[in-house]
Amino acid sequence: MGDGPFREPQEPGNAPGRARYGGLSPLVEDMGKPKPKSSDPYFTPPSDGTPGRGRPYLDPPAFKPGGDQQNPGGQPPVAPAPEVRQPEQPKWTPPKNTPDWNTKQPYSDAAKPGQQQQSPLGDAIGSKSKLMVESRDVQRGSNLSKAIIGGTAAGVFGEPLIKITGAAADKGIAVQGDGLFSRGLRSTAEIWKNNVDPVGIHSSQIAKEESIVGKAFAGVEKTYTMDEQLLTKMKSSSALLPEERAHLLTLKTGLGIKDDAKLVQVLMERQAHFNPTAIKALNSAETVDHLAKIRALELSADQKILTTAERGLLETRSLALKNIGTLEVAAKEAGTEAKWFTGKGAWSNFKTAFGLTLGSGAAIEIDHTVRDRMYGKDAKSLETTSLTVPLAMALGAGFKGKAALTAGAVLGGHLIDGAIPNVPVPESLKHFTAWDAVPMGLAFVMPSKSKMVKAALVGGAWALGNTAESAFTGPSAGDIENRAIDTSKQDKTERTFGSFEKTVEGFKELGQKNEIILEQNLGQLLVDSNKNYKTMSQEEKLGAHRTTAALARALGEYRLEHGTRLAAGTTDRPTYILDGLNLDMGGDALAFLQMSRNSVKGSQAMTKIMMDNQAFGTKVTEQEVKDLDRVADKVNADINKITGKHDLEKAMGQLSNFIERGTTASGATLNKEIAFHKTFVEELNKKLGRNMPNLRMSNGEMNPDAALMVSKLLRDQALAKLAQTAYKLDHGDDPIGAGQLLYGTPQGRNEILPGTDKPKGFDGAMQAIMLAERLAPDNPDLPELKAIATRLHEQVQAKAPSQYSNYKTNPLGVRP
Repeated sequence: MGDGPFREPQEPGNAPGRARYGGLSPLVEDMGKPKPKSSDPYFTPPSDGTPGRGRPYLDPPAFKPGGDQQNPGGQPPVAPAPEVRQPEQPKWTPPKNTPDWNTKQPYSDAAKPGQQQQSPLGDAIGSKSKLMVESRDVQRGSNLSKAIIGGTAAGVFGEPLIKITGAAADKGIAVQGDGLFSRGLRSTAEIWKNNVDPVGIHSSQIAKEESIVGKAFAGVEKTYTMDEQLLTKMKSSSALLPEERAHLLTLKTGLGIKDDAKLVQVLMERQAHFNPTAIKALNSAETVDHLAKIRALELSADQKILTTAERGLLETRSLALKNIGTLEVAAKEAGTEAKWFTGKGAWSNFKTAFGLTLGSGAAIEIDHTVRDRMYGKDAKSLETTSLTVPLAMALGAGFKGKAALTAGAVLGGHLIDGAIPNVPVPESLKHFTAWDAVPMGLAFVMPSKSKMVKAALVGGAWALGNTAESAFTGPSAGDIENRAIDTSKQDKTERTFGSFEKTVEGFKELGQKNEIILEQNLGQLLVDSNKNYKTMSQEEKLGAHRTTAALARALGEYRLEHGTRLAAGTTDRPTYILDGLNLDMGGDALAFLQMSRNSVKGSQAMTKIMMDNQAFGTKVTEQEVKDLDRVADKVNADINKITGKHDLEKAMGQLSNFIERGTTASGATLNKEIAFHKTFVEELNKKLGRNMPNLRMSNGEMNPDAALMVSKLLRDQALAKLAQTAYKLDHGDDPIGAGQLLYGTPQGRNEILPGTDKPKGFDGAMQAIMLAERLAPDNPDLPELKAIATRLHEQVQAKAPSQYSNYKTNPLGVRP
């Protein structure tokens, strides 16, 4: 290994003595009562030696899609694997291979070419993951609460908005010009002013009542004129015109008079009480008094003076005048009172918006829950209730009316879905969100001239909310997922290089939107494929391998592009560090890409088996094998980025920034200590425990995938410890602790490797580098790792004596 700090380390269990190659004295390390400590400052060794939580992309998937395809035509030998330790290596002895290595390889039970088998799996990725659907259920409740808050807030601020839009409508009406835009603006402003703006509504109602007054008065004038003409001709016994004869007949019938002489007397009386000039001067109250005097006269004379229709003209005019007075007062109040600032308007709007947004959201989400139980979580729906339920809430009269209309809207939605099934709709319609509730809250509290206007406001709010959601949030994860699934189905039919690349890009787009859903799709695919592999047809196996290869590569490239993801549970959402370095600390991207590469091999093997036969409706050809070679080249190119040369000094700087400030690619995390420990200590140890037992296959040969992964994890562990060492040296007075990270400790070497029953046998950055070099001696990062370790070793040697001479840290004065 060369001179300097890279000489053979002290073996665990040696007698205490002077530390070698600059290490720490065991007397100092073991001073005082022995403690089960680790070389890592936050490490807590497992007490029971149980394995950590497995992940589908690191645990061998039983040689199904994504698994090892080194021997696609037969089964591996089942002899126990030899131990990995070589004579010149440190004494760490990984356990023998796990029972998973005795599992059958794919194609060992493959159907004959052309044979079709019925498979319960069907399309390998034709349905959404159950986990994904359940995650949407969680989001559903969150959206509902946000929606109610948003709609209520919109209602509170409805009053000032009403005033602002009213002022805007006034200016719109005043716009001059005959152009299309000017006319359209005026028309829109007039519609708003007359149907929504409170002042405008009152003004339009006043105009309507004034029209009624005018029509009533016109009837009075016409009656008075006809009376005058008829009285003149009856006195002179002149011939009557047709319209005069009709008026005469109406009067005799309406007044109950048969004698013409009697009618002449009544007509003369009517001239005094039905004079238009006098009636026009009467207001509403005076008209009531006037009618009372006429009734008194009729009672005294025992003779009707006005017909029922004529009395109705005066009564209509009186009522309209009364309404005008009330509307004028209301219009004045609406134009001058700032109700929102007094709190009266805000409280009224709050109650309205809260009640109706809560009712709408709750009804829609309860209906979705019932649908899930009745039809399944993936059942298609036109989602008509997203519009009809808010309409029912707005238009129903009182609580009972709203409840009845809402029940009818929900039932109608079920009937429509039953009559028109399997119609795709935008994801934005499927749940009641804040995008729906904010405009809905405003629509609920906006004044409206009629029920039809209220329905138009609610419908407009529904359209506005869904349009805004689509415009500002883009397609939903569900929409993207459906597109990716459709592209994957198309690839199974076309099976070209281009169709495969489109599938990869489709799944990468899903990862950009929600990488958890992408992971869940891959996990569900592996579960289904492994569970049903024996009963799958050759066609289905080919499709499962191609989809696994595309999904795993998409996830691997996504992880590689974004950096290293902090361990689950340490942040509230996927959070990355070391972005842009292609470093992939922890090997997650490498694991996915290895899975993709193995599934490409599986796809090629199944393609050769099915050559010249039909698969998914098209003939399998030799070109498909060549296209898969191109796909493999792209996967290998991604893997080469991970195993190639990296800027380790820059990585050290970013790790230091994370250790000090929690700096990530998206900001800072408060849980930096826990996140660093779980990501670069716990998770790395767990991954080593899962992969080290598989370094040699059951036939005794080295497993190239496992060797690549283990060497990668060892280099990552070394880099993480080097970063901690450098940080300790630069930010504190603990060079001894820095040395423990660099050289390791006996306690660290005796820790049980997670998932195994044996000690690690190695510890510290230097030993990790040594072991990584034995597995991958040509890795281009090794020289820089050694250089960094050597530099830090020299700093530890220079600074450690000062700590040994410190009576607080070394009260017994022990010297190395």
